[in-house]
Amino acid sequence: MIPTKHTQQMPKIELHRHLEGAMRTETLRRFAAKKKLTAYHYQNPAQFRKHVEIGKNDKKDLLFFLSKFINVWYSSLEDVAQVAYESVEDAAKDNVLYYEMRFNPEHYAFVNNFKRDVVARTVIESARKAQKKYKNIDVKFLFTLNRGKQTIRDMEYMFDIAKSFNIDGLIGIDLAGDETNFPAKQFKQFFKKVKDAGLFGITIHAGECVGPFSVWDAIHYLHADRIGHGVAVSKDKKLFDYVVEHDITLEQCLTSNLQTGAVADIETHPFPKFYHGGVNATLNTDDPSIERITLSDDYAIAAKTFKFSIEDFKQINLNAIKASFLGFTDKEKLKERYLSAFAQFEKSIAKKRRA
Repeated sequence: MIPTKHTQQMPKIELHRHLEGAMRTETLRRFAAKKKLTAYHYQNPAQFRKHVEIGKNDKKDLLFFLSKFINVWYSSLEDVAQVAYESVEDAAKDNVLYYEMRFNPEHYAFVNNFKRDVVARTVIESARKAQKKYKNIDVKFLFTLNRGKQTIRDMEYMFDIAKSFNIDGLIGIDLAGDETNFPAKQFKQFFKKVKDAGLFGITIHAGECVGPFSVWDAIHYLHADRIGHGVAVSKDKKLFDYVVEHDITLEQCLTSNLQTGAVADIETHPFPKFYHGGVNATLNTDDPSIERITLSDDYAIAAKTFKFSIEDFKQINLNAIKASFLGFTDKEKLKERYLSAFAQFEKSIAKKRRA
């Protein structure tokens, strides 16, 4: 078994992490205190955590999980910049070499009616500052759109912002939210525009807590290059084979899937079935601050539960590089950098074992 300290030292690639779920709890508590949001019990750290984190004994339910995404904290764009900076800092300290940060500008803009394009630019520029300080990490960006909270018109507005941006690094569009009440077909025409533009990779949350049909629809109606979660793929052999044949990546999130009720327990999570069955499966956190984990923690869980070896994790990260929304040349550069870092990691582990 691989010790947790080794998974922390291991270089890692992260494709599925929401900024909205990757913000330090203590930072949010300070924001709450600044705005005197007494309903959130900011005076009591333990009580405050109950509002923004999943506890060990909390119910395993998607809607309960989503209730932790609260957007009342922000008094200024400086607050938004701070959480973006800290998210990159935390990822860098966890030895994440490449981080596709997905975020919805609407989440930060709504309460104070900040301009959405200004929010997006604030997040990206602040993340870039952190990247400049922590030189081991490269950060790219995806816009997340919410099925249940944004209209098609809202989405088209955000897409126009994405197309007009002159900041390098915005490389993908993500659709998240309630799959049950807002099925993929409703967004067919919008994602045809995204696909036809040819500017961004497309990843769709699907098959998380609903059946395989959601994944089929994401592929056929929304042109998904990657599927966020996709747990339900394990329940449909035809879909499983299709995903393998068409090289559609599944962004897997172990602790998140347990906490949302997507799986009953980690032991029955389909990740090893996907990995050993030829699916281009990757391992991600989803919302580390809400889940109270790091990517290293999920690696340690996978090592213990699925008996994954160091070589398995190397391949999982190569899967992630392959599935990233980088262009070919940048993928090759990232792969070279990753393999070099991984070789150094293996040497370090071997040296410690001999000591």
